[in-house]
Amino acid sequence: MFTSAMRQDRWMATIVSERTAVRWPLSSARRDLLVALASVWLAGGLFMDGWAHSHVPSLETFFTPWHGVLYSGYAALAISLVPARLWRGRPEGAVPTWVPAGYGLGLLGAILFAAGGVIDMTWHITFGIETDLAALLSPPHLLLLTAGSLMIATPIRAAAAKRGLRTVVGNAGAGAEVPSARNTGVATEGPSARNASVVNEGPSARNASVAAEGLSARNASVAAEGPSERSADVVTEVRNPRNVAPRGNTLAEERNPRTVVGSAGAVGGGAAIGWRAAADVPVLISATSGTAVAAFFLDYLSPFTDAPAANSGYGNGQPFGLAQYLAYSVLVIAALLFVWSRLGRVPFGLVTLVVAAASIPNGVFDDFENLASQLWPLLGAVMADLALQAVAVRRAGMVSLAIGVVVPLLVWPAHLVGVQLSLGVAWSLELWSGVVVLTMLAGAVLGGLFLPLVNADRAKSD
Repeated sequence: MFTSAMRQDRWMATIVSERTAVRWPLSSARRDLLVALASVWLAGGLFMDGWAHSHVPSLETFFTPWHGVLYSGYAALAISLVPARLWRGRPEGAVPTWVPAGYGLGLLGAILFAAGGVIDMTWHITFGIETDLAALLSPPHLLLLTAGSLMIATPIRAAAAKRGLRTVVGNAGAGAEVPSARNTGVATEGPSARNASVVNEGPSARNASVAAEGLSARNASVAAEGPSERSADVVTEVRNPRNVAPRGNTLAEERNPRTVVGSAGAVGGGAAIGWRAAADVPVLISATSGTAVAAFFLDYLSPFTDAPAANSGYGNGQPFGLAQYLAYSVLVIAALLFVWSRLGRVPFGLVTLVVAAASIPNGVFDDFENLASQLWPLLGAVMADLALQAVAVRRAGMVSLAIGVVVPLLVWPAHLVGVQLSLGVAWSLELWSGVVVLTMLAGAVLGGLFLPLVNADRAKSD
């Protein structure tokens, strides 16, 4: 009886913990994709407006076709961020619980962008239209950059929130993907799935649950309590006859009474892998748009469009060229580390898309004068994508360091090949090879900041 009471207390403690851990609904994959596509609209309008500032110096008004594309993209993105509960006209509970996890900063960005638009219009009316570098450093434009970045990164933050839906079945942290975030009654305790459970809290808790790590299996349809379960395929249906989320928190935007947990001991079987690929699409689009917007405002430091290695002589900008390579190395590596730190992995194709976003769109300002130096880096980016996937399989704890080292090691030599074929590299061997090594060292410092604290982890385990 004492043992039974302990098990019941542990089970109830888990349920209480789940109730307090999850406070916001989770966005659907469709909503995340809609937000990501709207961010492309906003980024496209930004580059169109940037082209106008550099090619139409006679602009004297805020009301231009290019501003129309930019601000209509903002409107589309802001509308896509509105919580589904408001669209359905059924807001319930506290206001913070209306907003899907990861969407709060996006909504804040939408408010700031609207304020920035008014300030920008007033600025233009009062001081005129900026051109060239002044347009990139204008305070209202920097406010719009900040607000837009908060909005564009929303799908990445939402994907980070959904990491809690990955539950462990078996030991050693091996788990299975939950293929949909649309389930009411699915609770999780955070990024680590080692203590996670899938709990249904309808009129009674007797319907179904997945118990892990020694939880009592008396009320569970499926329980995984040891190494013997590692290779089992576990499929459980969590049913809620009233289709209502548990009390105290709202766990989904869309209603789906079925949850499938597949292929224990690995990160999903075929279906789970397909779900992961589909879920990565909004993240990839968001990372691409966000990098492009950041590169837009750092265009004056772009080595892709300026090709500084083609200029010889100290007086022709070698120190500034070195600063350009360092600045864009930080931009690309920071974007990759941001996604990796949120998802715990690097989706395949991320490096290629981020490098493409940093190198290609800015060519609109000079009509793609140095296109070879913008396209050749993609070859190195593809190779870096493959290399990072290999590192993730063999040494997962070293991925952050590999991002900082491998990306500049492969991207900048490919870029220099493009410069050589189109313009000719004028820098000495020591100078251009030193740039590659120096950017690798800078990347190693950035990536090393995310390395796990081995000694601390061992101390905790002891």
